[in-house]
Amino acid sequence: MNKIGNVWIWLLALVVGLGAMSCDDKESGTPPFLEVETPTEGFSFLASVGTRRVVVKTSVEAWSAEAEASAQDWLSATRSGTSLQLSVVQNNDRSPREGRVTVKAGTLSESFTVVQMGQ
Repeated sequence: MNKIGNVWIWLLALVVGLGAMSCDDKESGTPPFLEVETPTEGFSFLASVGTRRVVVKTSVEAWSAEAEASAQDWLSATRSGTSLQLSVVQNNDRSPREGRVTVKAGTLSESFTVVQMGQ
């Protein structure tokens, strides 16, 4: 009976140990989040060259941002540490132009509009 009792104790210890090893930090940690601090109406630039800093809060270390393809000739979005820098080149047209920037953090994403006034 003593041998059987010892076997049960070892089996119980093994099961508890394996169960503890199978726990993943992702299960018990904070769920991923992404917050881009943008004005409700988006960002607006004058017709001249300009830059703006955007605060990005996320639990995902590898995040990125990109302007939509149709706006990449005048609008850029560059990661700078924990923030994002928006840059526009001069708009020589009379008409305003509009583009969208998307910030991606893992499976999460947020988009916002950037408008640049015309001459």
